[in-house]
Amino acid sequence: MAYGTMWAGKSLAGVILPFVMQSLLASYGSRTALRVWAAAIFVLTMPLLSFLKPHIPVSNSTNPTRRALSWTFLRAATFWMFQLGNIIQSFGYFLPGTYLASYAHVLGLLDITGTALIATFNFASLPGALIIGMLGDHYDAATVILISSLGSAIGVFVFWGLSNHIALLTIFAILYGFFAGGF
Repeated sequence: MAYGTMWAGKSLAGVILPFVMQSLLASYGSRTALRVWAAAIFVLTMPLLSFLKPHIPVSNSTNPTRRALSWTFLRAATFWMFQLGNIIQSFGYFLPGTYLASYAHVLGLLDITGTALIATFNFASLPGALIIGMLGDHYDAATVILISSLGSAIGVFVFWGLSNHIALLTIFAILYGFFAGGF
């Protein structure tokens, strides 16, 4: 649940920021907009550094000799299967969100429509991340990964693959955002 909550926070920012960036780009151009964005991130995150703790102090009651890290998990086929699936899904996760606005533009839709689709994708990721996170607390990791992967794949192959209208793109953004948002 904690992991899902963290990703839901990312999704909340993703609902607002596409509109902010579109406005900045339209008003000032890419060079100035990106400089403004970098400065804003710096100014907004600097106060948060005061909340970071460098480390947990070592307790006086612990044994000073440390246990060696076991690398035996590298010999497990299950680890490598999960790792391979994670890498493949990681490569694919960002592609639809990256090209969604461009695809809407190719269909002849307004620029604001592409921005709204990205915001819709991120808005659907909010409950998706929370629900996938909760499922991860109650079910086997393989089951949760399968649910997330199948839902994402159906969204891509059925709704994006066949979309030629704003309605299908919106359904894609909601479905893919929900299932892939929990990735």
